Amino acid sequence: MKSKYSEYAYYLSRMTANDRTYIIPPSVEIDLTNSCNQDCTYCNVAVFRNEVRDRTKIHDYHSLIDDIASWSSHKKNSIGNVNTVTFVGGGEPTARKGYEYVLEQAIDNNFLVSLITNGSRLEQLENISQNSLSRISWIGVDIDSGDEEIYEQVRRSKQDGLYHKVKENIKWLTSQGINVDIKSLLFDKTITQESIDSTLRYCKEVNARMVYFRLALIDGSIYQLSDFDHQYILDAAKKIGVKVSVNKSRMGTRTYSKCHALHLIPVFSSDGNIYTCCENRGNDFFKLCNWTDPSFKDVWMSEKHFNMYQNLDLNLCKPCRPHSHNIEIDNLITSKDFVSDMFF
Repeated sequence: MKSKYSEYAYYLSRMTANDRTYIIPPSVEIDLTNSCNQDCTYCNVAVFRNEVRDRTKIHDYHSLIDDIASWSSHKKNSIGNVNTVTFVGGGEPTARKGYEYVLEQAIDNNFLVSLITNGSRLEQLENISQNSLSRISWIGVDIDSGDEEIYEQVRRSKQDGLYHKVKENIKWLTSQGINVDIKSLLFDKTITQESIDSTLRYCKEVNARMVYFRLALIDGSIYQLSDFDHQYILDAAKKIGVKVSVNKSRMGTRTYSKCHALHLIPVFSSDGNIYTCCENRGNDFFKLCNWTDPSFKDVWMSEKHFNMYQNLDLNLCKPCRPHSHNIEIDNLITSKDFVSDMFF
């Protein structure tokens, strides 16, 4: 990834109002719906989800996949390609009827396709071909806790039996050889040793690839994981015999003045708009244009996009997922010899 970061750094550092190389984002996020059958206590898009209903139809997403697949041919001398398509939310992506066929279309276009879900309707993936199913890059299932009581306290399911249904869906997928990661947000309700142990045992029971722990962002503040709790997770995982990853990147300090990720991870929201920040669905500042019109490719890297990049006050931003990308790119931009690293 180092050489790709160097390429972005090179062109972003030379970008001006009148001279911009057309950068095609390497990754896109697609929200299939704002609907959700759970009401998680920590949800950072709850207000957006409740106030903004879906303004898209399933056929819009099939057209979108075609538009994204042809993006690299839109302008001469553009750089990059969309490599990764992640179906996430808004709401629960599998709540959109026919979601599995949109995933299959993206897979058939040779994108690396991933799905982030609560796992409640994964059985619909039986409707696509075995070949397509086997080519899904990975599926991340948010359970937050393997303990059923804690699971429901945190995730607040709107229908009965989801805890058990999700577990059976994961077992089916892993039996098909699909990479499934168990995801857990860490905060006061899920950091207890009881919850950690139950999540690790859950992972082993369903034969998931690993447990991916990350820090919750609640009321604008990131959960501060203690060294003791971090070590407990590592020791418990070793004892139980499962792999873990503990992502603490959001705890890092911002040393950069611009959000370079505004060019790297656009969100195609179910309200029909493109947002340039994956943490700010519904925020008008980050709203670029309507994506159901194929002309969105002309608004991308436009003056509007440039002004967004120039005028964003990072002091107003919460800790974010693209933080590590921004650090990598900014380190290269501020390095005097980063150009020589472009092709290594």
